[in-house]
Amino acid sequence: IAPGAREPLRAWLVSFEGADAHFALEATTGWRFVVEELARAGCTPHLGDPAEISARRGPKHRAKTDRADCEHMTALLLEARLPECWIPHPTSWKPGPLSRLRKALVEERREWMQRIQAQLYHQGAPAAKGMATAAGRARIIDTELSPAGRRVLAVGLAALEHIQAEVSTLDRDLAVFARHQPGCRALRTLYGIGPITSVAILTELGDCRRFSSSDHAVRYAGLDVTVYESNDRRAPGHLSRQGPEVLR
Repeated sequence: IAPGAREPLRAWLVSFEGADAHFALEATTGWRFVVEELARAGCTPHLGDPAEISARRGPKHRAKTDRADCEHMTALLLEARLPECWIPHPTSWKPGPLSRLRKALVEERREWMQRIQAQLYHQGAPAAKGMATAAGRARIIDTELSPAGRRVLAVGLAALEHIQAEVSTLDRDLAVFARHQPGCRALRTLYGIGPITSVAILTELGDCRRFSSSDHAVRYAGLDVTVYESNDRRAPGHLSRQGPEVLR
């Protein structure tokens, strides 16, 4: 899927309008706009799991080309053996990137806090407390540091200010979405789930009716414990962590 391919794809799909065509594609970067254009043209998209598709190709050493991949996916689709991924409803796509962006900003904020704490520690200064708040950041401005350490502190505090402003804006936008979304309102009746968490669960988990049991939902989130057993040996399990990181 090449960058900027939406317009050429839209022009190419004109010939398929009303043909009830089925298309198989891998869940690689950029699949969303391809699915959107296929649906707009009246076609049925089938989103395949790249790892499962590769596994069903087998361990034989054969030439791997784009044409060979296409023929392999076409055969799987015709045989009803294509390992399909869930395609979320278009209405849930909008807040999804915002929820992931918020998570990325929160992680970046934590990294800057750790970097500032390390700089204070290296220079024998007291540890900073409450850097997530404006009052906490103001308390460490006058800390006695070397010129290089003060530069690190100034850059770090400026980055924290900017990140906090962006996170606050995202929180307001996500809270507005949560108030108007019935699914989010239902989730918020559960203990410990607020507007931000409800949006993350709704956009990443989707319609829970697609799971036949709660165990399948846990496995989709990557919260299931892996098991590796051979003969009398059983390795200690750990979380598989396969699935949406934001959902976990």
